[in-house]
Order: sequence, then C-alpha cells, then structure tokens
Amino acid sequence: MEYRDIAGYPFTFNGKGKWALDIIKYLLPLVKFIQKEKNVVSKLVTSVRPTLIISDQRFGFRHKGVRSVIISHQTTLPVAQWNVVAHWLNRRLLAQFDEIWIPDFENHFLSGKLSIS
Repeated sequence: MEYRDIAGYPFTFNGKGKWALDIIKYLLPLVKFIQKEKNVVSKLVTSVRPTLIISDQRFGFRHKGVRSVIISHQTTLPVAQWNVVAHWLNRRLLAQFDEIWIPDFENHFLSGKLSIS
C-alpha cells in the first residue's frame, strides 16, 4: 500500500449558506485543479502501477485504467434544489468513480441530507 499526500484545493468555501456563489466563484479554479490531479495520477499509475485508487473527496484523483473509489459524504450539495448546475456537476464528478464510499451510518447520523441522493 502506498499513500500520497497531495496539496489541497486552492480555495475554501465560506460555509455561510452561500454555497451556490462559492461554486460559481471557484468553478474555473476547480476545473483546473482537477486536471492537475488527473496529471499527477497518470504519472503515479505509470510509475507505481496501483490496482486501486482511493480518493478522499478529490474529484480528479482517479484513473480510467485503475479501479477508483471516492470517499465522500456529499452526494447531495447544500445548495437550493433550483441550482441544477451544481447538483448536475457534483453527480457527474462522482459518477466517474467506480464506487462511492460514504463514511456514515445507515440513518445518515453524521452527514444528514448531504449523503442522501
């Protein structure tokens, strides 16, 4: 088993209920950072040849040629239902993984509505 610590996203969400604005504001940096993650993973796949990639809420940390799992409790974003773009983007990014592991109980005790899709 091998672990790689990769730099975090170059932005933070303010967490003050304005998630939609945060997502719009950081959409381009997010897309660019995801591409950087994909490049890092491609190099790792070539050199390490993993049989499994486990990503901790890193959308770009996956590879089509290797079974890829994401750990996330955010299968639903805390944005208004009308914000279909944010919901669509989140589902699209999650769907690119082979599995989603949700660190919670069946009753969603820890993450509440975030893990109910």
